[in-house]
Amino acid sequence: MHIAHLTIKNFRALDDIQTDLTPRINVIVGPNAIGKTTILQALRLAKGVLAPRTQGESQQILYSLGAASPNLPERFLTNALFRDEAKPLEIRCTFRLTDKEIETLEQAPQEIARSLVQARLGQAFANPTALMRFLNSPVAQQELSVATKEIDKGLAALRKNKTVVLGITIQASGESNAHNVANSMFVSFLERALPLQLTLFSYFPADRAMPMSEGLVNIGGFDIHQQLESHNARPQLKYERLKNTIFSTVIR
Repeated sequence: MHIAHLTIKNFRALDDIQTDLTPRINVIVGPNAIGKTTILQALRLAKGVLAPRTQGESQQILYSLGAASPNLPERFLTNALFRDEAKPLEIRCTFRLTDKEIETLEQAPQEIARSLVQARLGQAFANPTALMRFLNSPVAQQELSVATKEIDKGLAALRKNKTVVLGITIQASGESNAHNVANSMFVSFLERALPLQLTLFSYFPADRAMPMSEGLVNIGGFDIHQQLESHNARPQLKYERLKNTIFSTVIR
């Protein structure tokens, strides 16, 4: 799976960008403060909001972009994201899938449909056993039937063009609209199926400061959960750890 096309409109310093990308190496060149990192931030915002890998990833992204505050998490700070608050913000990422990835999705339509129902309930990361009673209820079975039809329709389109689009439109009021929810489920399912070392969607923020020391990492259950959350949802912390490793093993 790789990003084949990217559209960004009205996001921070970017007015309207549309470009094709190759499956190999893509280089963004330009002077400082021109918006190179902003392109990566737009990608991460769309992916993190529409197909988060951990429960806190979406909120952590808004924190890092200055669009939300840990002290007032319910408040959406539009001036941190919008170039022009009179216009909607739109980000659209087109992912091209391999035949093997499409085959993986075709083997699990019911599981993906259940994930879609859980997401609509706001329980995307809940333990399936905790939802077992509800998922067997008549109401849930009806919702599951609707979700299954959406997933089947999405799979039929995927077989034809081999692409999925993660697209989101955000208004200055804070209202947002995902363009195709089934596509979000496809990306989420494929990413969660991979071990951490094979999930390559990440970015390192522009930071040239010397590394800061970090406390020791414990290995209790809660600590492991916290480390996984930070690894997936806070790339700036991951970058800080990389700098520490380089500094400790090479320079020092």
